[in-house]
Order: sequence, then C-alpha cells, then structure tokens
Amino acid sequence: MLREEIPAKNYISTFHDWETAFRSVLDLPYGAKELLAEKNALPFRSAKMGRWMGKTTVRDESMPKGVRIAESEIDLLCISADAKQYLLGECKLKTSPFSYSEYLDTLAKLFSLKKEAKFYYALFSESGFDEKIIAEAAGNNTMLYTLEQIVNYK
Repeated sequence: MLREEIPAKNYISTFHDWETAFRSVLDLPYGAKELLAEKNALPFRSAKMGRWMGKTTVRDESMPKGVRIAESEIDLLCISADAKQYLLGECKLKTSPFSYSEYLDTLAKLFSLKKEAKFYYALFSESGFDEKIIAEAAGNNTMLYTLEQIVNYK
C-alpha cells in the first residue's frame, strides 16, 4: 500500500507520531519538497528552501510600525533565485487551532523585505485554523495544510 493510501488515523496513533509526521514534512529538503514543490504547490521556483533562525521583524503593537527586530525562527523559508519571491511556512503542533494572533505574527516576519518582494505563506496545523485565517487565506497568498494533508501528501 502506498503511503498516500494510508488513512491519517491509521498512520498516526500517538502525539509523538503526530510530531514525527509533521517534522518529517518539515525536515528539509525532502518532506516539504514532496508536499509543496513536487505537488506543484509552490507559487514560484525555489532556489533555496530550509528552516531559518535569527533576527527578523516580529509583531509588537507598541512600536510605531507595529514591528521590532528580535530573535525568531521561520519553520520553512523558500526564496526564489532573484530573491523577489518568498514563501514563509509556519507549523503549529498543538491541540487548539492555529490562532489568528499566530497568523499575524507570521505575517510580520521579514516585514522590511515586503516592499521589494512578493510574499506567500504556508501554514501547517495539527488542529485546523481559526475562522478568520480561513476567510483571509485565499485573498493574501496563504496556503493552509492540515495534519491529514501532510501525512497523506494531498
């Protein structure tokens, strides 16, 4: 039986297995490429793909522009060869849906580059998404992936 034929509930049985499944997708380059690149889900040809940690903009409503520079991490970062297109991916492994606040935090990352480049987002969630995220996703280049889609590569 091919992996994509195995129902998620049979493939994933414990929290540890859920985390392993998510991490297998996000342990780059293989899992994310299978889900995004090989399924033609990337909106551009990626020259670089990986996890990123370091200083970037983070949401801070007390600051004049609503962001400040701080240490942060991006679970998945894809960059086009000309650095004019970026895809930011965020993965949430928890029992509650991906919150709207977390979504806004994701949108704030790399704020300073948004004048010069086009941004896309891929959100991965074990427990679904806040209704506001679902409503806004199509209008702002955001792709949403559930646990079942990740495990079954759909």
